[in-house]
Parts: sequence; structure tokens; C-alpha cells
Amino acid sequence: SDGDMEPVGRLEGGPDLTWVSDTVLLVAPEAGGLYRIELAFGASPREIYPPGRAYSLPIACPDGSLLVWRHESDRTSPAVMLIGSRDGVMWEEAGRIALDVRGVEWAPGCEFLIRSGEDGIALLNPEDGSETLVPGTIGTVALDWGPLPLPTVETLNTPAPLYFLSPVNGIRQLWVLPGDGSPPRPVTTESHHVLDYAISPDGGRVAYTVETDEGTALVVADLNGDERQVLADVTSPRMGCQPAWSPDGTTVAFTYDGISTIPANGGNPRQLLGDVLSDDPDQVVVYSHPRWSPDGTWLLIRVTSHEGTTDGIVSITGYGPLLPVGLTLRDVFWIPGNFALGLAESGGLYLLTPGEEIEVEALLGMEWPVDVAAFAPDGRVLFASGGVLYGMPLRGGQARALARLPGDLAGVVASPDGSFVAGLEPNRRGVSGPLGRIIIVDVVNDVAVAIEGFEEAGTLTWGPMP
Repeated sequence: SDGDMEPVGRLEGGPDLTWVSDTVLLVAPEAGGLYRIELAFGASPREIYPPGRAYSLPIACPDGSLLVWRHESDRTSPAVMLIGSRDGVMWEEAGRIALDVRGVEWAPGCEFLIRSGEDGIALLNPEDGSETLVPGTIGTVALDWGPLPLPTVETLNTPAPLYFLSPVNGIRQLWVLPGDGSPPRPVTTESHHVLDYAISPDGGRVAYTVETDEGTALVVADLNGDERQVLADVTSPRMGCQPAWSPDGTTVAFTYDGISTIPANGGNPRQLLGDVLSDDPDQVVVYSHPRWSPDGTWLLIRVTSHEGTTDGIVSITGYGPLLPVGLTLRDVFWIPGNFALGLAESGGLYLLTPGEEIEVEALLGMEWPVDVAAFAPDGRVLFASGGVLYGMPLRGGQARALARLPGDLAGVVASPDGSFVAGLEPNRRGVSGPLGRIIIVDVVNDVAVAIEGFEEAGTLTWGPMP
């Protein structure tokens, strides 16, 4: 992580090697033999097969097995395919005949090998040696593999329900993917689009914005569908109210001509901050995106003016100044202890502590381009950078790679216990953010799947754990 390089054991000759995991290598030196190197245990090579015969093309397959070719003598001789367990202990022959595997490479799924030459690209069956030429590939000078298609599932067992917006007969509704493995189902049955939403802290209710004939309305409803109450009618253009629940579930903050709060069971709204509107663009200030602190005393808000967009913190009492964060942030959110985590546009991750002013502490420097971040109940900060999900202690620890994230995921959110993350494989951008296929990553097992049947989902949120 700091750019320094260390030797990982001495093996003679140019090796073929593959990563089995983030800390384990399977290595086949040109001089012969097959070795396993565990970086976490001193990086001393452990001999699997002695150097009397050559091995080549080791690969770790998606199903957890290992494959390697054992040659009759050196690497110019024919070879037989071996299959091994992930720990490298159990091995057996998997190919029926010895093949010439010079100049070939594995396809990512381990189902076949590929050879390119003057006649074009040929696919080689590793079990029986049969070859199939790919039409139209004569004269190919370079090739590369794209990512493997993700497996799709209709249901999934997760530690908490996952909520999202997706169309039903052309109308965007709130959906839930239950954590118990049952199929996704719509939560709302509105006649107009649901624009945004927030799940209550106890997981029993939802506040959401729905379009109406006159504009929009802020609604609170039971998630079981028993009760529905309009808290506020908003006659401004059809934009989301960006509802946010107070930690005790009694109050909803929302955006309408500024930042207001309203009792969750109904009542009169109270404005905390009013937008500053003027014919002079330099005087206009707009407040949005309220987010409650864990103790319910502060609100994080987004501030937009002619100078750009930034974030600030204001007391829920409405008294006292708006405290500027002092950084240009892509995202910022609360974590336990009344701290906030901010992702800087220029890179890095920062810890914010409100008081008379906001104290700012850098957790990661600008050399880390952090895409998304979340906080796990065990005290770890989870963040994605360069297509990899990392975890690290809030203070005093190094970042550790946890899982690979498929593609460029947007709107990534972590489950309450940090064991799963969900994101969108975006295909277009909607009014409230990216829309696309739902991808869920099992962080513990480093496995990703796509949820079948939802190609324009958006606004992912995990509910509380049962």
C-alpha cells in the first residue's frame, strides 16, 4: 500500500503464477515444481510438487478450485491438466490426454484455453484437446478478456432487507428485497412516481415523496401497508423532499424552500433554514439533503450558491450559525459518536467533529481516490477505491482489501453489519440519481450476484437488521 517492495521467497527461473486470494500465490517456476506462497506467514514457499517436472499456467477458478498443467519434462513437452483444492492439498488428474499448451492462456472462467496465431483465434478444450477456430479472427494482433458475467439470482439471504425504487407498470414504486430469501415485492402502490424515501429507524415505517397532480406530497406510511398519511403537500416543481428520520423516529426533516422538520405522526412543519432567493444570482443560497446526527442534535445539510456546492452542520434547535465543513465533499454522512465521514472531491477520507466549529481530521490522504464509504457496526470504515472494497479501523490502523467490486458501481451502500454491500450497475441517470441493475457483494466470501428482473432500479437503502 505504501509502494515499497519486498521479496516473497526465492524461486529460480521465470515463474507462472496466479493469485489464489489477496494473500496467497500459486507459483510454477520455470525450473520446475509447484509452490504455494502465503504472504501473511513470512512468504516462505511451500512445496506442493518437487522440481523434477515442469508445471505451467496455474489459475484459481471461480468455483474455488485450482488448475495447473504438469509437463512430461520441461515446458516444451506435452502436459496433463491437474485440478486441486483451494488450499493446494488435494490434487488429481482432470485431463484425459497430454496436450501441447505452449502459447495458450486460460479464459477467465477456466472452461477453455485460447490460442492465437496466423490462422486466427482458436478455443482449446482442456479435457480432450479439441480446437474450435473463431470465425473472422485471422490477423488478430492483440486480445484481452472482459469481466465474467455475474450470476443472476431472484432471491438472496442477507442480514437486512434492501429497499430500492423501480417501475411497476411504468410508475416508480418503492420495493423491498427481504433478507429472508423471499422474492422482491413492491411496498407502495401509488398512482404517480415515488421520487425518494427514507426508512424509519425501527424499520416499521417509510417517509417518501410522491408526485401529485398539483406537485408533490410528503407521505408517511407503514411498511406493511396498513396506514398512509400525507404530512405535507408541496406545490413546487416535482422534486423530492429528501426526507430524513430523527434517530428516535418521532420527527422527519425534509427539503422545501429550505430545511424544515415535521412530527412523523402529523402536525405543523417548522422551518430551520430558509432558501435565500433573489433576482441577483450571486445572492441565491439553497439548502437541501438534511441528515440527522446520531444523537438528534445536529443536521448535516447541502448548501448550494453561486460559489458552488458544499456541506454544513446546523443545530436542530435552529439557533446558532451554520457551521461550514471547509472541504469540497462528494459525500458526507454521520457515524456513531456524533462524528461525520466526508469523501473529498480531490481524494481522501475525513473525520468531522461538530462543536463551536467543525474539527477536520484526515483518515486517508489525497492519494486515495475514495468512491464510496460506509461505517460498519464493528467500528470499521468500509470504503471503495479503484474497484476494491477496503476496511480499516476508524483510527490507528491500515486499510485491508476485503473484496473486489464488479465494474463501476454507483450508489454503493453497506448492510448494517458490514457483511454485504449493494450497488447499481448504471445504464442511465434519472432525476434522483443513477439507474441500473442491482449488484450485491458478499464481502465475507468475495462473491457478487445481480438481482434478476430489475434493470432500472435506483436509490438503494438497507433497512435495520431484525
